[in-house]
Amino acid sequence: MEVLRTTGPRAVSGAKAILLTIGLVIGLRAPLPAHAEMLCQANLEAAPVELEAHTLDGDEIRLNTLRGQPVLIDVWATWCSACRTNLIAANDLAATNQAPDLAVIGLSVDHDREDARAWLEEALPGRALRGWQANPSKTFAALDIRALPAAVLLDAGGRVLARHEGSDAAELEAFLAHARQCGQKSG
Repeated sequence: MEVLRTTGPRAVSGAKAILLTIGLVIGLRAPLPAHAEMLCQANLEAAPVELEAHTLDGDEIRLNTLRGQPVLIDVWATWCSACRTNLIAANDLAATNQAPDLAVIGLSVDHDREDARAWLEEALPGRALRGWQANPSKTFAALDIRALPAAVLLDAGGRVLARHEGSDAAELEAFLAHARQCGQKSG
């Protein structure tokens, strides 16, 4: 399983990615090397992700309304027990305000929006992340994910920067540290 599946020619080379990941996992607070700056911007030739969804209140929304800021999308479903841990971690990132420029979305792929809303209210009372619901097949295709739990980090232009699939705690923390780094950048 990949920790960070970066895309495009700006992806960090293997050795540099390993060192960066180790630093993110153990929480080093040293200044980031110059090459790490590229990690918050995907390949400029990549197409932005287009996705239509609904808020859990039923309002139609499009992902492109968040252009101009990095976006973390945590994809979950009520039937996915491993999703709860990842969703709580994403919500904690949104709640701490350590990444003020980062939009954090909990995107349900349940068919029934009311089931998703009830589950989210139970799992995350007073949640900080945005609750959305979208068509499962369109979501999986648009975000190029194959399994749940899954999370996708988009750069400010809406292009895929990294993906995380599965419930490995160390990999999830490295992924969230990457998102936190990108969410701390201004402009």
